[in-house]
Amino acid sequence: MQCFWPKKRPLGMFALLLTVACGNETLPNNEPVGQTTCTMIQDCRGGEICQGGLCVPDPALEEEEPVILSDGGVGVGELSALPEQDIEFGAQQLGVPVTRQVTLLNSGNAPLTLLFITLDDTSGEFSISEEGQIDAVLNPEESFHLEASHTPSDGNPDFGEIKVVHNGSGGLLRIGLAAEFKGDAVMTVNLDAFNTTSSISSYDFGELAIENAPYAQSLWLTNTGSRDSILTVDDITITPTNAGFDFADDIELPWVLGARSTMSCTEATSDQVCDSAGNGCIQEVCTDANGHPLQSFALPVTFTPQATASQAVVTLFHSADESGQGDTVGQYEILLSGSPTLPQASFSEVQLSFPDTLVGGNASQKQLTITNTGSGTLTYALSAPTPAVFSFPADQSLSGSVAPAESVNLQIFFTPLAAQTVTGEFGVTVNTGATEPTLISLVGTGWACAPHAHVDNGTTCVCDEGYNTCGAECLLPSPDSCGPDCITCDLRSGSDRDCTSATCTYECQDYRFDLNNDLSATQGADSDGCEYTCANLSPLAETCNGIDDDCDGNVDEGLTPDGFENNDSCTLASNIGEANGSHDFTVSLYPEGDEDWLIIRGVEGDTDLCVPCIDDASLNLPQSYSATFELENVPAGLDVQLDVMVDQCADNAAENFTRISATKVTHQWTTTPMDEATCLLIQFAELLGLNVIEYLADSDSTLKVNQLGCGFQDWRDYYINIRNNNNTQTCESFTLKVTYDSD
Repeated sequence: MQCFWPKKRPLGMFALLLTVACGNETLPNNEPVGQTTCTMIQDCRGGEICQGGLCVPDPALEEEEPVILSDGGVGVGELSALPEQDIEFGAQQLGVPVTRQVTLLNSGNAPLTLLFITLDDTSGEFSISEEGQIDAVLNPEESFHLEASHTPSDGNPDFGEIKVVHNGSGGLLRIGLAAEFKGDAVMTVNLDAFNTTSSISSYDFGELAIENAPYAQSLWLTNTGSRDSILTVDDITITPTNAGFDFADDIELPWVLGARSTMSCTEATSDQVCDSAGNGCIQEVCTDANGHPLQSFALPVTFTPQATASQAVVTLFHSADESGQGDTVGQYEILLSGSPTLPQASFSEVQLSFPDTLVGGNASQKQLTITNTGSGTLTYALSAPTPAVFSFPADQSLSGSVAPAESVNLQIFFTPLAAQTVTGEFGVTVNTGATEPTLISLVGTGWACAPHAHVDNGTTCVCDEGYNTCGAECLLPSPDSCGPDCITCDLRSGSDRDCTSATCTYECQDYRFDLNNDLSATQGADSDGCEYTCANLSPLAETCNGIDDDCDGNVDEGLTPDGFENNDSCTLASNIGEANGSHDFTVSLYPEGDEDWLIIRGVEGDTDLCVPCIDDASLNLPQSYSATFELENVPAGLDVQLDVMVDQCADNAAENFTRISATKVTHQWTTTPMDEATCLLIQFAELLGLNVIEYLADSDSTLKVNQLGCGFQDWRDYYINIRNNNNTQTCESFTLKVTYDSD
């Protein structure tokens, strides 16, 4: 082994003993000295300069004696790197370091000093065994050894540079480092982390219910390339971003995957090959503590179903080796798809027809049932009904959800403001994929209470006080709407109808009277009303005028009869006195069925005896007298019969009198002369107190009485019977004229 000793610097900074290894000897332990980075000389200490970003001793201050060669020339130190000045690390496994030995050789003819060694590495994957201030003196043909290592952490090519500052020729040696070739990586994506025999390019989440979102699926990424390949995933995107697909967690990139083959194991080699912190060898792959294959990454993708089916592309940007230099960026695309499990909305009806509804009363109500006939949860949202006479209950939500095979019942009110038909609508938006809401049409008719009525208890109309309920009308009491049953009072002749205290009442019109008292008969019963027409507006006291003064249907009833009553029979005949000359008597046949019996005595004016009977019959003249009975001014319509009887009467006809229907009866002596014998006979009879009377009746209704003889006193009693032969009644009086003339 050949050794070298560091030369003490005039600045006395430090001494370093380097052991120079030859052949297979162990490299000397080159202990570095502290160093300072710099950008300009002011950043360094005294006696140092800024070179290569580091503060190094200023070679100009070294007090080295020049080496004089045999030919008299000055010797120069030359520094070179063995085996090559550029180092290629070749194919490597992820995480497995590869070390290369670097020999710094003084190939010149004069000593040189290694002042400072630094590593330029932006990847962080390179390292060197000696770094910093060295201050090692190399004589000609002496060498300084160090190791350069590369530990791959990704699939990207790496480059670096070792810079050696010395005081030999040129003063700076650059050694290039390269790790460009890392084997051919192959991206494999599968749902099963252990499956590397196939790789998917698409994944369909299928039909999923929106309400259970999001749904997650891990896509396992594996490098199935050569054993020494490294796959680096630098970026992952999802396009478009609004399709419902996303990453479950924040992803920290890059992902570096070594080859799956480097994790191969068997049950027998599990303990030697697999990390003890993992879960051993599963399906011939070493696993982590969770049982997942090492060198595989799970890409957790989530899917939230949208209203319609959707798609997106996951793009994996990763390192590739298409150029053979491992510096090409590759893309792996996975098409994601999924669709919602769409519900189906079934409406019980799309037009709600409300029953006729009382204005000012309780609202009418209809129910709309929405049934979910699909397989996903149905969501609905209601728009406010228009116009405002239609409404939802205050406690009814305007949105909600309905599970499959379930229903929701929605209530809608109709509160009319006027007696008219109103149409309206409201919308139901559902998540069935429809682009427009389902419109539910509404129709309702309001009806109002009749005039003079008000709403009672929100359901019925009640007539205002003082009005009768007559079907759909409220009417004041009247003959056409009387009482609670709104009776129409019967029309009754000659009367005016009214409604008093809920009862039909009647009042006879002027000059009309209800004589049979049926005017107030029960409604519907037979009634001739005020059937009687009277001449008077109001009843008066009855007078004998042929008029129904008291309007009771009878004419001249209840009046006072003549003054001779009671004289309806022969035995009750009224004595009206004596008559000599002419006398008038007022009589009447009243009331109906009345007849008058009167008795009057005719008194002679001369009581002398008559002339004695002689043979000359013409001279045998009886005393003459006559009695005339006559009815004057007999009321029209009466059939009056006048009967006169002399000296005696009977209620029934007798042979001693004759009843003659006449208005004038005359009783007189005949002027016919008598023969002597007759005359003597009569005188003899008179001497005996007898009267010989002959009654004759002629066609002129004159009763002729021949009284034969000549008495001392010529008087006679006459019985008069006046009667009506028909049923006519009259209160009117008439005159009985009696004329009695005697000698």
